Amino acid sequence: MPPLDYALVRRLKRERPHLSISINGGITSLDAAEAHLDDSDGVQLDGVMLGRAAYHEPAILGQADRRLYGAATPDVDAFAAIDRYRPYLAARLEEGVHLPAMTRHMLGLMHGRPGARAFRRILTVESIPAGAGLEVVDRAVDAVREAEARLELRGEAA
Repeated sequence: MPPLDYALVRRLKRERPHLSISINGGITSLDAAEAHLDDSDGVQLDGVMLGRAAYHEPAILGQADRRLYGAATPDVDAFAAIDRYRPYLAARLEEGVHLPAMTRHMLGLMHGRPGARAFRRILTVESIPAGAGLEVVDRAVDAVREAEARLELRGEAA
């Protein structure tokens, strides 16, 4: 695979502004996405793709509307994202989709938070048995909430 050449992408957009050009590859954060979308050099790219970064740390997408699109909406935290995902999970479970087929895409959602390891373990291990349902997701979420509460209590006691 050839090395990433961000300057080439910008030059292509400068030379062919009528084309829809998005940049992809090696973009690991919203800060980097914002930098690529910066048009101070006269080049306005049409988009930025966050592939692996979004997959490994999906919670960063909860800030995308505000930071990348200027939306005046509050950020979506990981807990709210799971709440919004629940109807989809429930509908697919009802159709016979096995829970791990869906929860494997959630493993990075609590990245960097207390209880993240327990969250991943619960989703990975407890979602496998036939009939596993939303209660597994609830246990995983509870593990994070409990770890954060313990950390908060220790912080108050210190």
